Amino acid sequence: LKGEAPIRARAAGKLASEIAAFDAAYGMPTARRFLSLDEIAVPAAERATLTQLGEWVAQIVRDGAC
Repeated sequence: LKGEAPIRARAAGKLASEIAAFDAAYGMPTARRFLSLDEIAVPAAERATLTQLGEWVAQIVRDGAC
């Protein structure tokens, strides 16, 4: 994980690449949200605050969609 960007950003980028590889291999679209301290792009995902993540998960549970 050597490079110019901070290690946290590089690690998040590597995880995003893994997610993209899983999506390509399995073709399983899924709802995805994430919390990040850094500006990163995650395939088919929406960046959210901790509060937004909690509200999103709570709604999924209330809807019985999990």
